[in-house]
Amino acid sequence: MQIKDVEKLTGLSSKTIRFYEEKGLLEVARNANNTYRDYSEANVQTLKKIKIFRYFGFSLSDIAELLTQENSRVQAALEDRVQSLYAEEEKVFERRQLCQKFSKVYGNPAKIDEFNDIIDFKEADEFEELREVLVDSSVNSLWSTLLLTSVWIAWIWSRYFKNRQAKKSLVTKKDRREWKLLPVLLLGIILALLFFSGISIVTTYLLPENWFFYESNRFWGLVMIGVTVSSIGYWLFHFFKVYDLFDNWYLRFGSPILILLSTFLYLTNTTVVTEQDIILYSSLNLSGKHYRYEEVEKIEAWYGASHWRLSTNNRQGHFYYAIWLDGKKVVLSQPNVNDKIERFTDSYQELEEFDERLVNIGIPKTASAKHADKIDYDEQ
Repeated sequence: MQIKDVEKLTGLSSKTIRFYEEKGLLEVARNANNTYRDYSEANVQTLKKIKIFRYFGFSLSDIAELLTQENSRVQAALEDRVQSLYAEEEKVFERRQLCQKFSKVYGNPAKIDEFNDIIDFKEADEFEELREVLVDSSVNSLWSTLLLTSVWIAWIWSRYFKNRQAKKSLVTKKDRREWKLLPVLLLGIILALLFFSGISIVTTYLLPENWFFYESNRFWGLVMIGVTVSSIGYWLFHFFKVYDLFDNWYLRFGSPILILLSTFLYLTNTTVVTEQDIILYSSLNLSGKHYRYEEVEKIEAWYGASHWRLSTNNRQGHFYYAIWLDGKKVVLSQPNVNDKIERFTDSYQELEEFDERLVNIGIPKTASAKHADKIDYDEQ
């Protein structure tokens, strides 16, 4: 094929392609009839690899070596580059913070020398050595972990035997009371699992026949889990007299009411996607409001960045997909898929198909790949 065809296939200019040839990264055969360059499919694949390697910041000499290496060596080099990018990201973050501070005090002559000293310190070899020492000290080895664990266990047992000698009757009484704590906890876990399984079955039973996937409101889901688990624990501890918890009329009758209320709010605040419609259920509209795919106003996709484990729409390691209907933002992250649809086997495959349908009918979409390297849902 000619160089114009290669330009279209790779997105590289003819000047760049010839430059890679001159550097020995690409060997192109000549046409026997007219001596013109005759690019092969293998040449196209090589150029695509070069383009990717250059994007990741590899030098031309490194790329020349990578193109001749086995897959395992290339993968190892890419992993090393990942670590380098993490280090670069850390330096950029430090510079951004320092720049932000400098912007606030700029114009103060006294701060010029102060920031100049800070930069000299950060660029000094001693600073890098100190950084390495701090990083090394923050990581525990297997042996140090075992040692610290052994010391902690020994300290716990020494406290137990000391208390047993000093307060024998109190320790004996507590031992007798808490021997049933483990079976009570196991029973609580079983009851909680049965309850949540029942909720899932009820939800599936109430869905329309042609549903693809659904997702209930994550916030109300967390509320329901918290209320249910704490209520089950309260009842079991009281029934088996493990602990003397607060016992009054409000807790006895209020906890089941809270369970019913939180379950109702969880079930009714659900988004269902079917073959043709998107249905938004709410506590004020139990029959749900139906929307056609064409009524979606826009799409947004992003990866979470928050370390807060209870974050509903920005938790690190999670992917989020949002659509706008009547100006309302509807977020989907980990929808429950219809098991009868065999093609929905991989993670996010249902969202990919849903997204493809919306994009194909012209719904505008914005997406960000920031924090994509932190995604861990597939591993889970």
